[in-house]
Amino acid sequence: HFDSSNLEDIRSSLNIDSSELDKITIITVFNVESTSYVGIWGQDDGGWDRFLLFNHPQGSGLSNGIGINNIPNLTNNVNQGLMIAQSYYEEDATNGSYLYLDGRLTTNFTSNNNSGFSDFIIGSINKGDSWMHEGEIAEILVFDRELNQAERHEISYYLSKKWNLTSNVDSDGDDSIDLSDPNPTGLLVE
Repeated sequence: HFDSSNLEDIRSSLNIDSSELDKITIITVFNVESTSYVGIWGQDDGGWDRFLLFNHPQGSGLSNGIGINNIPNLTNNVNQGLMIAQSYYEEDATNGSYLYLDGRLTTNFTSNNNSGFSDFIIGSINKGDSWMHEGEIAEILVFDRELNQAERHEISYYLSKKWNLTSNVDSDGDDSIDLSDPNPTGLLVE
């Protein structure tokens, strides 16, 4: 459990900077227990670098290089339990970056991120004492590429089962939650 009053984060030597990884997928299973500014992960050095942030005055969502690509309903998930965010950055590709929340596409945007810290910071967006996470980060998966649709569905379903989220997650985005979907990873093709 991350407690912002302890000023704790986890720092990995994994470099998610756009100059190192033009394409990156970060899947996070987490919750948010605060209406204050909280960072889930990032590598921001003050230049709107890559990160996932909640409750900022500009909104909640992923950094797009000049601000936050606000997802209006994202803050509705504060104090609502675990969620699965699938974040994808493809640097400078028009509408090539996106965020899926609980299996549903929430936004596409153009990312033009600056170079930030070389550390991947979990539980905050930067190395400072601000933007500290308040809540759980149950799991993070990082891929140095875009996942194809089948991979996204399979991973989402695996995580929804593992973390008992099948009543909230729609892994294949067909408007049927995994719990009641006979094919939660999409149609089977023989």
